[in-house]
Amino acid sequence: ESAPVPASPAARKMARTRGVDLAEIEPTGKDGQVVVDDVKAAAPTQDAGGGQTAEEDIFGPVKRRRMSSIRAATAKAMARSWQEIPQVVHEDEADITELELWRRRQGDDAPTMTPIVAKAAAVVLRDHPRFNAMLDTETDEIVLKQYRNINLAVATDRGLVTPVVRGVDDKSVRELAREMEELSEKAREKKLEKSDISSGTFTITNIGGIGGRGLAPLINPPQTAILGLARARAEPVATGELGECAIPETRMMLPLVVAFDHRVIDGADAARFTNDLVALLADPVSLAMTT
Repeated sequence: ESAPVPASPAARKMARTRGVDLAEIEPTGKDGQVVVDDVKAAAPTQDAGGGQTAEEDIFGPVKRRRMSSIRAATAKAMARSWQEIPQVVHEDEADITELELWRRRQGDDAPTMTPIVAKAAAVVLRDHPRFNAMLDTETDEIVLKQYRNINLAVATDRGLVTPVVRGVDDKSVRELAREMEELSEKAREKKLEKSDISSGTFTITNIGGIGGRGLAPLINPPQTAILGLARARAEPVATGELGECAIPETRMMLPLVVAFDHRVIDGADAARFTNDLVALLADPVSLAMTT
């Protein structure tokens, strides 16, 4: 019976996993020992469609799953966003106490916060057109969109999709709520068409239903900004001017985060944008009167 082939423990394990005969491998290790690199050379790592990398095999069992087409497309878009766009995040909070009281009075018919914020954001975008734009790097021009179509981030079992609601500033909150629900249902049932995901000018992502105090969303290229919403919370807020006896009040506060393309938008612009959005969300009567 022939003697065992000298090999490192890791090389021996890898060869066993890959079904490689150690006796057929040309050793390069010390004293004629087969090492991991020798096994790699004898049996190159399989592609992403199956198999495991050598490093994964060494440390323990793993599973590989091919990305869905949606997640793969999202991965490419997010990589492009991160690599090409200098992104800055600006955070604020909106006092939505009166808005939440109004919502609760609607009972089972109450719209969620997403269509309400979408309506407010679309109105504010009229006065802040650089947030509703794209940058043409070929001509060094900022393309200001004269319409406000908002992408809504929807999580599905295949990945994140962003269907579009068109003409948001011209629709009522209840119209937006119905349309968003229909689009979300189509997304979950894999029935979205190309027209459902094209022509967006601004994106909103809302993780409030899941949790979290904040987020740093990535811009949806070629757009110049994205608005993120976290979970609203009842918190004590001191009221009154400095020097007076401030009395804490319990207010419902909604965290807002806007990520913007710093090539097109400055920090002061972002502060003004969120200031206007916060003011509108704090005044449901004014919001209801916007068209």
